[in-house]
Amino acid sequence: DISTKLLNIFKEQKRKSARYNKEPVISAFMEEQIITHNKTGLDIVTNKDIEIETFIKNSIRHKFPNHSILSEETDEEKRDINHLWVIDPIDGTINFASGLPLFAISIAYLKKNDVLSGRIILPKFKAIYRAEKNIGAYKNNKKLTVSDKRLKESVVSVVLTPHFSSQEINETLMIIRLLSEKVRGIRIIVSEALELAWIAEGILDGNICVKADLYGASAGKLLIEEAGGNVTNFSGENFIHNPANIVASNRIIHKELLEIIQSRLVSQFIMDRPWEISTPTYIPGPTPISLE
Repeated sequence: DISTKLLNIFKEQKRKSARYNKEPVISAFMEEQIITHNKTGLDIVTNKDIEIETFIKNSIRHKFPNHSILSEETDEEKRDINHLWVIDPIDGTINFASGLPLFAISIAYLKKNDVLSGRIILPKFKAIYRAEKNIGAYKNNKKLTVSDKRLKESVVSVVLTPHFSSQEINETLMIIRLLSEKVRGIRIIVSEALELAWIAEGILDGNICVKADLYGASAGKLLIEEAGGNVTNFSGENFIHNPANIVASNRIIHKELLEIIQSRLVSQFIMDRPWEISTPTYIPGPTPISLE
């Protein structure tokens, strides 16, 4: 089991003080020096992204030497295209580098573009989420079920980051504006894998992202579906085959979330082009009859 092996990476790290020997191994690893590098725009990558990704890839190569690997921080390794591993070593790198505990490690196995197995690890919460297709979703061996909340009772997370384009930022802000009138709470966490895991667990009820990718969402998609939820793109189609955007939910609120997402297009059009909205023409009524 790769997720179990992954946790052992922390045991391999050199402990820099006696204090580490008394703390959970995960915490010890995460408290070692973090070195950040700029990626594109305002986004960053850390030395821990690379270390964890390298460890996972080496573990996969050792057991499945002919499988392909798609990972966020390093080049894709194309081998047997029918067997693909998708990795996000730290989904929520900015959170991680800032000392926020809201980040996750995501690993998914796809066979012929169908997600069969997924793992999401939340190191700071000491939680391993796992899902196998048609078997179920679990957190530390406890079976998961999505919430049964209606839209007005729901808490929905929305992804918004500074490396979105201006259009993507505007679309996201419009979605937030429309959601704010319909749901109990909106949260911006920016760790897609963590957010999807929390939907599977029933902590969150929905998630919307205008610019999603396979790295952070593949394992979470399977987790939610096995827990009874739904994951699609904005058109209601299979996310894995069209990963430009994502909406995930407890299934109960999915249709309403899609309607809100679609209505943003009309709202944005009106805001961007008010001059194209025709002004109602005044039609005078009949001339009043004089009583004199």
